[in-house]
Amino acid sequence: MNNNQSGFTLVELAIVMIIIGLLIGGILKGQELVSNARVTSTVAQIKGIDGLSQHSAINIPTCPVIFYCHKHV
Repeated sequence: MNNNQSGFTLVELAIVMIIIGLLIGGILKGQELVSNARVTSTVAQIKGIDGLSQHSAINIPTCPVIFYCHKHV
């Protein structure tokens, strides 16, 4: 009796499934890292803008009448 069967063994299929799982996990983790980096960058930019606006509010008078009065006094 000649029993020549072609195909993959269970071990070969398991190895392929593990490799596919690792690739998908790496891709998802990479996407998560990119998303976190975008959030961190946005927060840093907002803090910079907030700091600049607070600096400007301290150094620049908000009422134009003050400028007018000081120029003509």
